[in-house]
Amino acid sequence: MRDRAYGRLMTTTIELDLDRKLVARAAAVGAEVAKHAARHDAEGTFVEEGLDCLRESGLLALAVPVELGGSGGTIRQVAM
Repeated sequence: MRDRAYGRLMTTTIELDLDRKLVARAAAVGAEVAKHAARHDAEGTFVEEGLDCLRESGLLALAVPVELGGSGGTIRQVAM
């Protein structure tokens, strides 16, 4: 939404709450992926657990529109 007096974008409390949840979810996924990183690096194997964790967290669907079964996140949310 735009603040007409100043012409800048405003963020609502609801958006900030969702942003915090997304960042927390991404941090949790990162922590889980990190547990397996050294082994995958040493063995040269695919990070299957990381992909599964991303899928289960819903982060893979963040940029997909709701109409197509995704979460309908904004570009800003995806970039965070």
